Amino acid sequence: MKRLTLAAPMLAIALALIPGSAGAEEVDPVSWEVLQDRLPEPPSGWNAGEAEGQTLSSSGFTASMAERSYGSSSADGEDVKVTIVDGAYSSATPWSSQFETAFEYSSSEGHVRRTEVEGHPALDIYETPDNYQLLVKVSDRFFVYIESETEEARSLFAGMVDYDSLAGLE
Repeated sequence: MKRLTLAAPMLAIALALIPGSAGAEEVDPVSWEVLQDRLPEPPSGWNAGEAEGQTLSSSGFTASMAERSYGSSSADGEDVKVTIVDGAYSSATPWSSQFETAFEYSSSEGHVRRTEVEGHPALDIYETPDNYQLLVKVSDRFFVYIESETEEARSLFAGMVDYDSLAGLE
């Protein structure tokens, strides 16, 4: 499988380690093992790499994340990466502010559009030539980040995440 960009989720975790005040009271994140169990199984015609996870702490703030890469068994060999981050209600999580503003853009290089996925606020992100991303905010605490090479694959995996299960975690 090709390796998709790690920059966005890793940047989010790194920036999330900057302490800040939260709208809701900050809590300890759930373990990365629990998040790992929420990653979707590969659909028919796809295979999955080993799920990976980690918990990072700094200056009294802790965040957990789990991710898995998927590869299509078809001749095109498309790749998808799904990452789940528990920011533990911290307002320091950089993605949080994007959901609180009306930030959108469109250009010849791509777009960022606000949308919803199963009732949860989301950002539809596209970067030319073939980078489709979706960032879903669940219960002001969890972020599901999906990156793929086609809009169809991104939609397929977005529909496989159990957002209600994530929302129910404490």
